[in-house]
Amino acid sequence: MRIAFITSHINRSTQWNWFSEELLERKIPHIHIIINEKYPILADDLKKLGVTVYYLPHKGLLNHFVNLFKTMYYLKKHKINLVHTEMPMGNLIGQIAALLCLIKMRVTTVENTTWAFDFNSKKQYYIDKITFRLAKKIIALTNEARTFLLNVFKVDERKLTHIHHSLKQSDYLHIDKSRTEKLRKELEIDDDIFIIEWLPALNIGKVTSMR
Repeated sequence: MRIAFITSHINRSTQWNWFSEELLERKIPHIHIIINEKYPILADDLKKLGVTVYYLPHKGLLNHFVNLFKTMYYLKKHKINLVHTEMPMGNLIGQIAALLCLIKMRVTTVENTTWAFDFNSKKQYYIDKITFRLAKKIIALTNEARTFLLNVFKVDERKLTHIHHSLKQSDYLHIDKSRTEKLRKELEIDDDIFIIEWLPALNIGKVTSMR
């Protein structure tokens, strides 16, 4: 299996780092194509892990066509046979490119189920409709999202898979005590004070003391 993740509207994301870490550990080849107005920090984060990343700038309508052909080129170059898309341009460009490349395994994760209705955006509504039509498997992250997709977008229930968001346990359960003590000394924090350590590199907080 060779996977391509195609996303947009993103700067930094811990979850995509986790996905790549897990896939690399399992020795599953994958690439990441990011369609953004600006170069995302995520691209560098993934490259540090050893992932092949392609950044496609999106400035206007013309970029849709340029990015579509570039995406098709990368999918063929890496002999991709599973495409996983997310967010507006990632979905639109990714699903169409995968279809044109005759890739049968096309997956999308629905992060913002009500986006089109929240902002009264017909453009987003049709992007969603095209995405759900082309995708072979649609991942909903909550029960509410699943119900919304079924009732509002009339998604085929056979396409739907429900996977809850989760945390990577190793970042919360395996905590270096020496790191906690070093923080206490530097910040002159008493032993009975509850500490939550912030990790800028991962953009998450970790409980480092419960005393």
